[in-house]
Amino acid sequence: MRIAIDGLLVNRGETGVENAILELARALAAGGQEEYRLFLRADSPLPDITGPRFLTRRCRLPARSRLLRILYQQTVLPWRVRAAACDLLHAPGYVAPLVAGAPAVLTVYDLIALRFPQWCKRSNALNYRLQMPLSIRRARRIIVPSQSTRHDLVGRFPGAAGKVRVIPLGVAARFRPCTEPAQRQAVRERYALPPRFILFLGHNEPKKNLPGIVAGFCGLRKRSAAEVRLVIAGARGWGCGAVEGQLRESGLAAAVHRVGYVPPEDLPCLYGLAEVFVFPSLYEGFGLPPLEAMACGTPVVASDRGALPEVLGNAAIQVDPEDPAALAAALQAVLGDPARRGQMVEKGLRQAARFPWEQTARLTEDCLREARYGVAAAGSSTRREGR
Repeated sequence: MRIAIDGLLVNRGETGVENAILELARALAAGGQEEYRLFLRADSPLPDITGPRFLTRRCRLPARSRLLRILYQQTVLPWRVRAAACDLLHAPGYVAPLVAGAPAVLTVYDLIALRFPQWCKRSNALNYRLQMPLSIRRARRIIVPSQSTRHDLVGRFPGAAGKVRVIPLGVAARFRPCTEPAQRQAVRERYALPPRFILFLGHNEPKKNLPGIVAGFCGLRKRSAAEVRLVIAGARGWGCGAVEGQLRESGLAAAVHRVGYVPPEDLPCLYGLAEVFVFPSLYEGFGLPPLEAMACGTPVVASDRGALPEVLGNAAIQVDPEDPAALAAALQAVLGDPARRGQMVEKGLRQAARFPWEQTARLTEDCLREARYGVAAAGSSTRREGR
């Protein structure tokens, strides 16, 4: 079977969804049993992904425009899929072409655009609100990363219940404790990191709850005399302008350090240098950054909403993301108790080890075969409702 993968959403690999698409593609290229054709934008600076049965094909879009990408996806991509003699299209970015050129399997990471459109850019919300329902109805199978997303999707589209398969995302093998002193020192100097810091990493957007992080940090500084700072990493995104005013009013602007986008090769050491990773997101369909932090040996304080409780289990301290006092108390509990911190590190390492990308690729391939042939592959362990 030859399978097309729609990677047109990928540009520089700076967002969670882009990274999920790329890591799945790499895992399929390394160990997949079927043939694959990954369609990437020609102007993406990322290298081709190749393997024994895996090829990358470049698509020349007229410009870096969301509208033109959508038009290409709906018109030219189906022709490319047919020309490549593909039997199936995997659309891992929320939507699929209405006429896909082959039967489609869709991945939906969350329903933020439908449930909380105020947390999305208006153009994104409109696009997904128009295209997602049609894509969901037409898809042969729908992959979601968590039971939480499955619950949201089936609640809104009950007719899709029989098509939904829960396949968790994975943690890349590069995320492991960084123990090499020279590497740690190089990353510390590259980003001018303070001696002790709390880390947040994520695309800065409303659902990530940066105001809540800052409020919790302010509460921590009032509770504790410890000289610890807050480091915010990740592309600035949108809708977070109020945070700057919040910092000025609190008088703690000097205690907050923004480092911007951090390339993948520096992330393990960045995670590992942090005293604690904080992730009080208002909604997640999965939540990879806290798992990555755990894999690097860093304790995690996270939200108790969305998919985070099922993904992080009892390895993290989980709090109401809209309760700054609870967040401050959780951070203080980790920073002020070395024994508890050590226990959290051990639990986190075990929890993260449960999510290898090889497992995600194997379960995805089982689901793709099921979509193509109408029955589950022999020995498939793809999670279904009631299992």
